[in-house]
Amino acid sequence: MKGMELLKELCMAFGPSGCEDNVAARIKEQVLPFADEVTTDRLGSLLVLYKGTGEVRENTMVPRRLMFAAHMDEVGFMIRSVDDRGFLYPARMSVGEGRMLTGRSVSVGNENGQVDGFIGAVPAHKSGGSTDFGALYIDIGAKNKAEAEKYASKGDFGVFRTEFEVLGGADPLWKGKAIDDRLGCAVLCDVLAELSETGYRPPFDTWFCFTGREEIGASTAATAAYAVDPDVGIVLEATAVSDVYGTDETWQVGKQGDGPLVSLIDAGTIYDRDLANFLLDLGERENIPVQSKKYPGGTNDTRPISKVRTGVRVAAISSPTRYIHSAACAVRESDYHSMVKLVTAAIKNL
Repeated sequence: MKGMELLKELCMAFGPSGCEDNVAARIKEQVLPFADEVTTDRLGSLLVLYKGTGEVRENTMVPRRLMFAAHMDEVGFMIRSVDDRGFLYPARMSVGEGRMLTGRSVSVGNENGQVDGFIGAVPAHKSGGSTDFGALYIDIGAKNKAEAEKYASKGDFGVFRTEFEVLGGADPLWKGKAIDDRLGCAVLCDVLAELSETGYRPPFDTWFCFTGREEIGASTAATAAYAVDPDVGIVLEATAVSDVYGTDETWQVGKQGDGPLVSLIDAGTIYDRDLANFLLDLGERENIPVQSKKYPGGTNDTRPISKVRTGVRVAAISSPTRYIHSAACAVRESDYHSMVKLVTAAIKNL
């Protein structure tokens, strides 16, 4: 399974921060035929090794180990209480504002099973036209507390329930939940498969790391990087793009269809300039669409990775994604394939 079908499979999996087990299981099944070693650390990160030849090359940016990272978790919430009427009340983890959530379909549960429901609230005409997150509740169709607790209870998790769809004709949009960052996970799986199938081995060991808890700022990328001890770490991520009507151009980080974005700085990291320039020049040299990220907002797994041990040189490759952190994100098909090509070329040219 590759490309769109793989991304769909991963996006439909249940995997909020702290409950990534189902996603990790699907990824492990995908990478096992191509990996030299697959391990899981104590915090649930999946660490996948593709061994290098050990050949010594001069003027290489990666003398020993290269680490790629993409986080498995998606935006979500936790159940804080269940009332006598059978309604579940969510605690915010990483979902957006309350006004964006009313009426959304959700799945609630844990790694062992989930139940479908939807987010309810006091009607807008009864609440002054606004909805605070604290006023929301989950309706799973239960008649009372006892019935509700047969399916979900305090401490369980919840995520959006959104079908994966292909929209448009040439270079369509792929729409679904959890594209942030199951897209990065799918790209790493595709790159590993291509390396293995073609038989190419870089001189250095390459680690494909699938991390968790990024969306709540408690990323397991730090422990993964400590275990790998890389010279270079490159994070694959989805990033917000505002190429929509009415958005000031100064807030646009890039444009969909023009390839993945390479960052120079964001809210958590100043990126290695040589690495960033290498990726941008590589795209031009190999005729792979790539962009420099224009707006330095947000942060990602490069922040914890860069500070591990004696420090790691880091870069980020991000897919421009519409409506990020909402019930439905959207990416261009061409941007996905350009990211696969850029990552593969980077391994062969670093």
